[in-house]
Amino acid sequence: MRCKDSLLGSSVMATNRIHPEGDLRMTLTNIFKALNTWRASDSVASSVSRSSRSGIAAVEFAIILPVALLLVLGSLQSAQVFYLQKHLLAAAQSATRTGTIQGSTEAQVKSALSTYLSVTDIGADYQSTITGVGTTSNGDSLVTVQVTHNVALFAEIPAMGWSTPTIPISASVTMRHE
Repeated sequence: MRCKDSLLGSSVMATNRIHPEGDLRMTLTNIFKALNTWRASDSVASSVSRSSRSGIAAVEFAIILPVALLLVLGSLQSAQVFYLQKHLLAAAQSATRTGTIQGSTEAQVKSALSTYLSVTDIGADYQSTITGVGTTSNGDSLVTVQVTHNVALFAEIPAMGWSTPTIPISASVTMRHE
């Protein structure tokens, strides 16, 4: 059986042997012959010099590099946003638990919130809303703590004069008084 490769213009001789099982298989010898014939007749690879091939590789790298960097940096930025969201939620839960204790004050809730966030990347850069602290404990009163933080998406480039885009992330927790 003669096969013609339309891209390279080479023809390869391959024989099929029918095995007793009924399936067609190519012998290893014929496969190696076909590979050697294909390599020898590869006119595209033989006509391009080594320096041209390295130039082609450099162009391909220059095209792929920005896309790869965008994917890597986008993944890192997403991980940072999820990390900060987790800490906001944990801080809001801690502050809300403090607010549900009988006789607690709003100052104690704010202190619990700032204590938790001071050891994270958020620090003091957040806004909080606290409601329901200090009300009577009749079983129906709720304490709600909402925390918001603006995350800078990319590092600021002062030489270019670009401003850093930010997105707000927030966490809100509501619990009943004890």
